[in-house]
Amino acid sequence: MASQKLLLFSFCALVAANILPFMNKVQSPLKVVEDDNWDDVVNASASGNYWLGRISHDGSKSIYDSSYQVYRNVLDFGAKGDGIQDDTRAIQDAISSGYRCEGYDCQGSTKTPALVYFPPGVYKVSQSIRFGMYTQLAGDALDWPTLKATSDFGPNVVLDGFPQDSDGRRWNNNHAELNFHKSVRNIKIDVTAVSSQTPVTCMNWAVAQATSLNQMVFTMNDNSKHLGVAMYGGGSGIFMGDLFFFGGDRALTIGNQQFHFRNLKFNGARTAIKIDGLFVGIFQNMDFLNCGTGIDTGNAASLTVLDSTVKNVGRVIATKESGNGQGSIVIDNLNATSVGSIIQNFETNRVILPGTDTLINVDTWIQGNVYLGMDDGRYMQRTLSTPFKPLGMLSPGGSFFTKSRPLYQDADLSQIVNVKDLGAKGDGRSDDTAILNSALLENAKTGKITYFPHGYYVVSDTIYVPPNSSIVGEVWSSINARGNNFKDESNPRAVFQVGKPGEIGFAEISDMLFETGEVLPGAVLIQFNLQPAYQGAVGMWDSVVRVGGAASTGKVVTDCNACKAAFMMMHVTQSGSGYFENLWLWTADHAIDQAGAQSISTGRGLLVESTDPTWLVALGVEHNALYAYNVVNAANVFFGLIQVESPYWQPNPAAPSGWRLNSKYHDPDYSHCNGRAQCQIAWGLRIVAGSDLFAYGSGYWVFFNGWSPDCAGNNGNCQESMINIEGIPHNLVLYNTNVKSVKDLITINGKAVAPRAFNPGSWGGVIAAYLNFSGKRNG
Repeated sequence: MASQKLLLFSFCALVAANILPFMNKVQSPLKVVEDDNWDDVVNASASGNYWLGRISHDGSKSIYDSSYQVYRNVLDFGAKGDGIQDDTRAIQDAISSGYRCEGYDCQGSTKTPALVYFPPGVYKVSQSIRFGMYTQLAGDALDWPTLKATSDFGPNVVLDGFPQDSDGRRWNNNHAELNFHKSVRNIKIDVTAVSSQTPVTCMNWAVAQATSLNQMVFTMNDNSKHLGVAMYGGGSGIFMGDLFFFGGDRALTIGNQQFHFRNLKFNGARTAIKIDGLFVGIFQNMDFLNCGTGIDTGNAASLTVLDSTVKNVGRVIATKESGNGQGSIVIDNLNATSVGSIIQNFETNRVILPGTDTLINVDTWIQGNVYLGMDDGRYMQRTLSTPFKPLGMLSPGGSFFTKSRPLYQDADLSQIVNVKDLGAKGDGRSDDTAILNSALLENAKTGKITYFPHGYYVVSDTIYVPPNSSIVGEVWSSINARGNNFKDESNPRAVFQVGKPGEIGFAEISDMLFETGEVLPGAVLIQFNLQPAYQGAVGMWDSVVRVGGAASTGKVVTDCNACKAAFMMMHVTQSGSGYFENLWLWTADHAIDQAGAQSISTGRGLLVESTDPTWLVALGVEHNALYAYNVVNAANVFFGLIQVESPYWQPNPAAPSGWRLNSKYHDPDYSHCNGRAQCQIAWGLRIVAGSDLFAYGSGYWVFFNGWSPDCAGNNGNCQESMINIEGIPHNLVLYNTNVKSVKDLITINGKAVAPRAFNPGSWGGVIAAYLNFSGKRNG
């Protein structure tokens, strides 16, 4: 019975909030929620008895202070959740107790993590709730708790992820781009008791990587000045998803470098999405109902609207018309009913794409510079033929398949196996290899969930994840690799191996971190070999791969100067595939726990060789020597947000930066560079042949040459090119490609085809669509 349970997607929490119809799952054709069912999202309730609040958390310890409390239940700090008592102080105490990284002076810390749990209830708050780095706020997943602002709350922020002190300075030294490692899930925020004339904000989410908002509801008054989620302070985020907004003036206000938004639903907002600043935005599975404006693009450089619906909206997208790359828009599969206009210039009110009273589908429409045959680089505002999409990549309704992070709402306590109860230490010193391998093997046989309390689990050999495994971490539980088995560059070895070639089954991983505990030039930090037994059966969510940057990585932080610290961050092999959402693969450029820059060399970022469908939904891959993404002979790959930063220390030394090239792993050789230093910098995206590859938005950012920001006075060109296409890929689609300080956006077999000078906009250059390999088309 347990095994059968784990083969099903867990819907209980969604049923509890009555929002199951919005979740785009594969195993059940889903209906769109009818207009009169939206209120049920707010008013639904259930008997919360979620396992996370019932299991023992005695093993949740900080390795830096054994008395420090990682898990905090807000009731234990005096909160009532009865809708009567003011719970502000109790909630803040639950978040802040112990010496935590809070305030302007703390740039960051990995040493004081906190999982703050909210049982079901209505928690009345009269002041802002503020939280810093390495904090997760989690509600009961069966009955989502509510933070309800009091009537006298004022024009403040209910839940603040980037707080501002009374002197005007924000936490993390005022650096939102360093505001890492925090998440909120299964919580509702309600500001309806606040006067409609007061611009109260539900949430401030000015964050960077390793952050997420998941399964939340924001309730505001209709025709009010209320604000939903804002980003006061900027940031460099990656992902948020499964969010529901009711009413308000602006439901979501964006000011960030890049973001992938999946499954956001808006009902009754004056403006659903207002963009103050955004270089790359992917809006997937949006649903706009009864809104004045769907998306006000404002200063957005590029955005993609994918697999979305709109009904009873005045303007779907309000935009500018630049006549060049700036303000690029791609629409792919938009269903619209009863809309005044689909695309309209908000400066002149010119209707670019008219609306409709009846249902229509916009298959593919593009504004911006397009590369397609004889039209290379021409600015367009037009409908284009839709690229062919293999059925295996799609849900039954024809949208790209998506899968929310599994929470196992229907699991009982007997199905949760805590690895520390089996003898694992997670203390950053003891070797846990044998115990972890034994636990994973046994739990796969019995269909139980393997739970890793927060800790640093030292491993000296490969951890094998067998088919039919479910793994859940706690505040980024670490698999910390050490030892001689991972030191041979000529014989690289997987640290965390998901399946073996030829195996079939399921594997789900969430809230984990994989890192090196010392310099390991032969370490492949995570490898996926497992073939999914069904669509989406293999996946990883809200996880991090880290080389350096934290106290737990030891001498990689203290002694590494462009040393070869790890062979590869992640490998999806020919036999493997999966669904990967909100991952940060980070070779550190600085240390979180101490001041100072770092020059660390990880050979390779993400290598993808899979041919079965693979979905990469919101991944940041940063500072690797040879490449960020290397996609070789792969097929059926969906790329959501691609976010890349080149190594700050290159080209000193230039790629391959001391690494021995390995043909088995398809390393690029940079022979076309002929010694040009700014050519020999890591590829952002390398594509070798392959077929059915779809990239919907990417940002490739270069900030330094050898830590110098002026790029040797080279007209702002720190790097010659970012994307290299080799061979002849079939049905390759590249939408909304953005660069900073890069001379040529795309090269083919080393030859430049899309110069930045011809494609101005964004943070330097942007192309709305590169379709010269797009091949066979629908329609």
